Amino acid sequence: MIKEYVGNTLEEVLAVAQEEEQASLDVLEYYIVDKHDDKVYVNVFELRDVIKFASNYVKDVISNFNLNADITVRYAEGVINLKVNTEHNSVLIGKGGETLQSITQLTRLAINTFFNQGHNNRRYKLLIDIGTYKERKYDQLTKQVRRIASQVLKDKQPVQLEPMTSDERRIIHNLLTDYPNLASFSKGFGDERHIVVSYKE
Repeated sequence: MIKEYVGNTLEEVLAVAQEEEQASLDVLEYYIVDKHDDKVYVNVFELRDVIKFASNYVKDVISNFNLNADITVRYAEGVINLKVNTEHNSVLIGKGGETLQSITQLTRLAINTFFNQGHNNRRYKLLIDIGTYKERKYDQLTKQVRRIASQVLKDKQPVQLEPMTSDERRIIHNLLTDYPNLASFSKGFGDERHIVVSYKE
């Protein structure tokens, strides 16, 4: 997990950490904890530590529902993906995916608090899917947005979408890059953050 290293410079600390951990800087994660008395104090860990922490945290949360979880982990495009299956997925998804969203927010907060501790601005991206809920939601959003894209191309009037989660907004932004005459941007804050699709020449 997290180890603290002390040295005269950051370069010196990272060189020692690479040797002790038998890992390259591509694998290691770190942040400076403190600098004083001509010494630099650095916390070092690996991405796999973050992923393991996320998986264990979700298992602990789900255990509070008296459920056992089978979790498949994948890391792709800078996102920690956790695919969860239990004997009662609907309980963890909740109405409109609200329980799933709460679990995701709690886990993301726990990760970024534990591995950053206020010393850097690194934020780990996390996506939790329970059963195939997110997959089905993405399929629905894709069909909906394609219809809206056709409407905006025809009417040339902006359309405001309903509020949605950050991962859902990311899916839509990526999808709309296929339309050179359309622009999309996020607007609002918190649970009210949504996408506006507009026409551009």
